[in-house]
Amino acid sequence: MCGQTFSITKGTIFYRLRTNPVTVMLVLTLLAYGCPVQAIVKAFCLDERTVRDWWRRAGTHCQAVHELPHDSIEPQCFQAEFAAEAVVELPFLDVVCDFRRD
Repeated sequence: MCGQTFSITKGTIFYRLRTNPVTVMLVLTLLAYGCPVQAIVKAFCLDERTVRDWWRRAGTHCQAVHELPHDSIEPQCFQAEFAAEAVVELPFLDVVCDFRRD
């Protein structure tokens, strides 16, 4: 061990974001399926610049991963943390969605 601390999200699209990763992934999924940015902004009470920044981050990260040699890609332990936090608040509906598996 090197003895240094690091963030588990370093090197991911979630690095230094304050928003729950589940919310970010839901937004990115909706964008990927063609949902208009304005609808996402309204539904999740987000700023349009935030949504576009997440979309840009995701694209940049995907491009970087795509360009890596195949033998250098290792599984991330972030998946377990992501699954543990799979609770999303939708403030405009006063609803909390729980996507965790039992």
